[in-house]
Amino acid sequence: MAALTVGAALKVGAIVLAAGRSTRLKDANKLLAAVGGQAIIARVVDAVLASRVAGVHVVVAHESTRIVAALAGRPVAFVAAPEGCGIGISIAAGIRALEATAADGALIILGDMPFVESGHLDRLIAAFSASSGLALCVPTHAGRRGNPRLWPRRSFPQLMRLEGDVGGRDLLASGAFNVLEVAMDDDAVLRDIDTAADLAALRRAPGPAGRG
Repeated sequence: MAALTVGAALKVGAIVLAAGRSTRLKDANKLLAAVGGQAIIARVVDAVLASRVAGVHVVVAHESTRIVAALAGRPVAFVAAPEGCGIGISIAAGIRALEATAADGALIILGDMPFVESGHLDRLIAAFSASSGLALCVPTHAGRRGNPRLWPRRSFPQLMRLEGDVGGRDLLASGAFNVLEVAMDDDAVLRDIDTAADLAALRRAPGPAGRG
């Protein structure tokens, strides 16, 4: 494992989770749903690329060919996960790919959070850097914890052991890491797209999220 580059500009790699089956939307893949002429997954990845991350890995499984096509031309690396895998396996696959790089931390982003913008991510990265790369940085709004979360490199061994459909929630609650809550000005870090109603609300939204 590479040493943490304390004292230098910390490198944060991003992992975008795009392997899910969107079961709540029945036959539709929410990540490929068009909003303002652009797939949700493309909108999320563009926000990540506009931030100060050092690189982006996108974990794919279900309809991976279509996900890759939706992200054509973008400088991202794709990581294959098993079809039907849970979020824990997706995270582990992404971390294994990122662990081979010089990243000091992993920003794990859900592919269905199109309200999150580069500014939210940069605020997390700034807080992580201020902690010398030692804190697990969690965004909050109005006292509620959200996503994405920025994990320090020393958490990678535990993250690579995740299985099934359990993400980092138990690891976060274990007390094994110094958790730094990073307050956000809006509720973007609390919002994802799970249902048809969520998708309709996104399409009605003014500004960058809905391009209304």
